Amino acid sequence: MTDNESSVDFPPIHSLEVECATHAYEGRFSTETNAIPVFSTCFQGAAFSKKELAQAQMFDPSLGIIMQADWSDAQVRKNQWYIKFWVPIPLSLFRKKDTRMFRLRASVTTVDDRMWKRVTVHSRTVVDDISHLRKHKDMDGAAARA
Repeated sequence: MTDNESSVDFPPIHSLEVECATHAYEGRFSTETNAIPVFSTCFQGAAFSKKELAQAQMFDPSLGIIMQADWSDAQVRKNQWYIKFWVPIPLSLFRKKDTRMFRLRASVTTVDDRMWKRVTVHSRTVVDDISHLRKHKDMDGAAARA
C-alpha cells in the first residue's frame, strides 16, 4: 500500500478484506471442488495490538482471520506499509491428507487524495500449500536417512 502524501504516518485505509479458503488440486482424481471449498474464513474485524499478540497463547477460530492492529512502515520506499495477519487453519483438515492447498485473496479500500474518491485495490490470488508433518512418519525417517 503506497500513499502519495509525504506527511502521513499511517495508511489512509477505509476498509480491508482478506479471505482464505481451501483450494482443490485440479485433476481427474480430485474428490473436492473449488466451487464449494472444504474450509473458508475471512477477516471479520478482529485486531490485536503487538502486546496482545505477544501475550496470546491461542486465538478463538470463530474470530476468523486475525490482524495486527498496528500498521508497520515497510521501509522500502516512503509511505509504504504492511500489516501482519494470522489465518486459523483447523487441524481436522489434515486427518486424511498430509498436504492441503489454500487460496488467499485480499483487497484494500482507500481514499484517492487526488480525486477524493474511494478506490479499491485487489491483490492477486495467492495459492499455496501447507503440509502436516507427522513426527514418526516424516521426521524420524528423515533423521534415519541423514
